[in-house]
Parts: sequence; C-alpha cells; structure tokens
Amino acid sequence: MLGDGHTLTIGGEYVYTKPPLNGNIRDDKFDIVVVKIDDSVVNELKNIGYNFLEIDNVSTIYNPKETDDVLVVGFPGSQLKLDSSAKKVTAKPFIFKTKLLPKKSYQTPFTENTHIFAKYSINKVVDVKTGRVKRGPKPHGLSGSGLWLLQKHNEFEYKFHLISILFEYDDTKAMLLSTKINLFIEVLKQKFDS
Repeated sequence: MLGDGHTLTIGGEYVYTKPPLNGNIRDDKFDIVVVKIDDSVVNELKNIGYNFLEIDNVSTIYNPKETDDVLVVGFPGSQLKLDSSAKKVTAKPFIFKTKLLPKKSYQTPFTENTHIFAKYSINKVVDVKTGRVKRGPKPHGLSGSGLWLLQKHNEFEYKFHLISILFEYDDTKAMLLSTKINLFIEVLKQKFDS
C-alpha cells in the first residue's frame, strides 16, 4: 500500500535461490531473490515520487574492515503498529549505526567472500537522534534491508554505499548476517542483462 492509500502490485520476472534440500533453514547459505520490475510499475513509482538507487551508490568490490562504520536501515516487525479499526499499518523505521565484527570473533558456516557480519548488541543500541544507549528492537523483519558503508565525505557529511543485503540475525553471537551485494549484481547480469 502506498502512502496515499492506493495499492500497487509489483510484477515482473524474478529469480531466487532454492532452500536447502534437507529443509533446515540454518543450512541456507544464500537467500537471494531478485525481481525485475515491469517498466509500467517503475514509471508509476517515479510519478508518485519514489527514487531508485543509482549504481554509483553500490559498492561491489568492498573488502570489510572492523573500523568501518556501517548503517542498517529497515522496518523490523516489532516496530509495526496495526490499527484494525482504521485498517492501517504504520511502520517505524529503525536506523542503526554499527561496526563490523572482527574475523576472529565468530564461528559460522558463512564465508567472508560472500557474506558480511555486523555487530548488533540488542541491549547496547545507540539512538542516532539522541546519542543515548537503549535497547533496540528485535531485528526480525529486517531481511532484505540494506547494510550501508558510511564514508566520511567532510566534517558534516557521509557518503553511503550499499554493500550487502541483510538476511539473518544470530542472537547468540549478537550478529546480523548479510549477503554481499555483488552476488545480487551477478544474478542481475546473468538473468536479466540483455
């Protein structure tokens, strides 16, 4: 549903990775879905004010460093409000600045060649507006959200580059797992580049 109360069906071609044969989600190393949106839908979204990410804001050759600042922006399910009488759902965005996990601090079946691991200590979230430490929301529902590299442009500005797409939260390691964006770009090239 769009902000003006209208609905828009997003259709087009799609490609996705299949779940593991054993059915165990923990064995799912790649959770990738790519949709090529129909031109008519793209035009309708542009006409009502939506913008699309430019390729200049995507970093496909990023090598993670522990000192890098990264930003998570998404809409966790725990921050959705349902008003059944008004038939309205309100989503509160979650914006969280964090660091990447050092290579030695985690044991996971995922590889650094294809995945990026970000810190998420739910009880030590710094509010980006106030600077205060607070308890963050359960990040369930952030799957599909971007992990953005923050690069200081000058004293007051950052440049943002999309480096990966979130797909899982591991509360035992206080870690958000994400798939590097270059895998999505490769799917786009192989499936849709004509």
